[in-house]
Amino acid sequence: MSISKQKSLLLILILVFLDQAIKAVALKYFQTTCNPGSAFGLPITNVFITVFILALISVFVFKNRNRFNNLPLALILAGGFSNLIDRFFRGCVLDFVNFKVWPSFNLADSAITIGALLLILNMLKTKKHEA
Repeated sequence: MSISKQKSLLLILILVFLDQAIKAVALKYFQTTCNPGSAFGLPITNVFITVFILALISVFVFKNRNRFNNLPLALILAGGFSNLIDRFFRGCVLDFVNFKVWPSFNLADSAITIGALLLILNMLKTKKHEA
């Protein structure tokens, strides 16, 4: 599925707003976890690395010629930016979904994961067609 760059930007804004709104509600009504680490609780906390990676992905989105990567990259950026907002304003990423068999997570983490999987699938499809 492909979307335009303008729709990608709109999707990023909507997902960041939605994730932050859901986190505000979760703080009031659900048990939450403040994750000071990175993905899946790994102890990588350097905000500058996160900003650098998001900046690189942003440049790639606007230089990207494969329109099928717009959606996955928008999902990754939305999740990354929303979790970065948490780091700046809360000092950690707020997680509220907990199935007890997997580390707790949030909507932004889900967007990043789905975006990464879609990007990998697009890359595999591209490689298959080139072969």
